[in-house]
Amino acid sequence: MKIDQINSNMQYTSRWHRLKTTPRIRRRIASNIVAINIMCSATAMLRLSNFGVDPYSCMNLGLSLISSLSFGTCTSIVCFLLFIPVLLSGRQFIKAGTIIYLILLGPLCDVYSFILFSIFGLPETLDITSRICFLIFGILTSCWGVSFYLCSNIGLGPYDAIPWILEHRSNGHVTYKWGRILCDCTCIIIGFLCGSIVGIGTLAMACCTGPIVSFFNRHVAVPFIYGKGAVNPLEKQHNG
Repeated sequence: MKIDQINSNMQYTSRWHRLKTTPRIRRRIASNIVAINIMCSATAMLRLSNFGVDPYSCMNLGLSLISSLSFGTCTSIVCFLLFIPVLLSGRQFIKAGTIIYLILLGPLCDVYSFILFSIFGLPETLDITSRICFLIFGILTSCWGVSFYLCSNIGLGPYDAIPWILEHRSNGHVTYKWGRILCDCTCIIIGFLCGSIVGIGTLAMACCTGPIVSFFNRHVAVPFIYGKGAVNPLEKQHNG
């Protein structure tokens, strides 16, 4: 019994030592937390545009409409539900960033929605020019946040891990790309059936953000987190 306890303590100490000695870990954790704040503020902007939000938020907004729960509460519930299959089938994807994501995402969605709605009013009261501005700034801000979230490389949220798990469990028969398309389409259908808006914002977030995120990766996130001239760690993993 004592030997098992000693081994367990040694494994925990070893994991904690690896985490502390990982290059720039403090900056990466801080970048991850900031990124989640940025993404939540971007979602609030897209809600103000009334042109639709990203597929995952589209589903959660739809669920909030039929349940009378807040958007953030529904987001948190869905996150924890999706965490179950990740815990059962993809524990290798669970890292510090996964826990940060689980804790912060839902509450921050409500906080930023409350702040922006209090300042600018409901989407129905805004003119078309303001809505278009919120759409553009929302998409750009979201890509900025996603870039820092991915490049911090300390773990993915449950929804983002599901496509990787599908690829892993199917031995590559379902690639990440098609797994992501399947997840996004499922979210959009559920959101639409629940009364959420599916518009050009939803389509743009689902199909057109890749090049913008790559731009932020190359010119903003990677230089800030790892230093000028550094290579994106995601590219290293992919090439490896």
